[in-house]
Amino acid sequence: MSAKYELKLLCYNERGAYVRAFVESDYVCIEMSSEGVESSIYLDKATAIKFSKAIRTEINKIQD
Repeated sequence: MSAKYELKLLCYNERGAYVRAFVESDYVCIEMSSEGVESSIYLDKATAIKFSKAIRTEINKIQD
């Protein structure tokens, strides 16, 4: 049995904007909302893993 959870990250500079990730069927859905406009992408498992690695790479470029 898999865990049931919802990940929702709020934008720091725009009230009501968010990014949400969840599993739907065999895909990871990444839903973005800004100024009341929603957009979604569906990634298969291999693509979601590649995406997460790309995000980590970009995070590591941020200078503290």
